[in-house]
Amino acid sequence: MPVEDSRPPSAASIRDAVRAGRLSATSVCRASLDAVEASEPRLHAYITVCAERALEAAARLDADPARRAALPLAGVPVAIKDNLCTAGLRTTAGSRMLASFVPPYDATAVRRLEDAGALLVVTLSTPASAARNLSVDVRSRLAAGLELRLAPPDEAARAQIA
Repeated sequence: MPVEDSRPPSAASIRDAVRAGRLSATSVCRASLDAVEASEPRLHAYITVCAERALEAAARLDADPARRAALPLAGVPVAIKDNLCTAGLRTTAGSRMLASFVPPYDATAVRRLEDAGALLVVTLSTPASAARNLSVDVRSRLAAGLELRLAPPDEAARAQIA
């Protein structure tokens, strides 16, 4: 008896199905939003759910098949770290000082993703100002029994160190 593949579909398979009209961008978006709603009580990983923005972008894709067919990320749901500015959406960068900051513009990366047809569904939790204390990370990985693999520096890194 074949084992059912429980992995989520790839970005390429979503894009291809949306481009071909086998899936609507709106149905993909709603499924992603449902998954966010179902997983948030367990994960606590989302800062801002961008439902209205994502559904509006999906509707625009569904209404224009010619445009949709040309976009490299047509209908692909994405999540970004909460340190990238998102026009009209709260962007905290993990900082209490920015808890109510709503930027008037999109970061270049966000604009490029959306221009390529991606659907911004959520912003993801990030440490304050996206900084991470390596020693805390090492301790937490060791406490969890995870193996640490430090890659040796490549030639370019060695040249900068010397």
